[in-house]
Amino acid sequence: MKQRLSFRYIIRDTFALVTTSFFNYMPGRPEIDSNTGRRLLGVDEWVDTITMRPKSVRCLGCNDRILFTRKDFDVRMWQTHRDSCKGIDDMMKKAIVKELIMLANDAEF
Repeated sequence: MKQRLSFRYIIRDTFALVTTSFFNYMPGRPEIDSNTGRRLLGVDEWVDTITMRPKSVRCLGCNDRILFTRKDFDVRMWQTHRDSCKGIDDMMKKAIVKELIMLANDAEF
């Protein structure tokens, strides 16, 4: 799962601290043209690049199609979705729990 590259976690006492390594397209950056947007979306771990279109992408976290109403390959609109997607949050949590269970099982042997 290449999405696993987009986050890390550490265990502290009774909780896991999750940090993401999402690229931030917003602060102080000039407008991003469509060609650059296409390239950036094409390497985002949470974008289904097979079904990517100029006016939309499908999120691999929630399977929703994100429509670009302002311009083609709108990475800023994608970022707004990605950063608040409950599906992505859930997939990250499941991956962490799965990894912790595997570690616990390995420790028993």
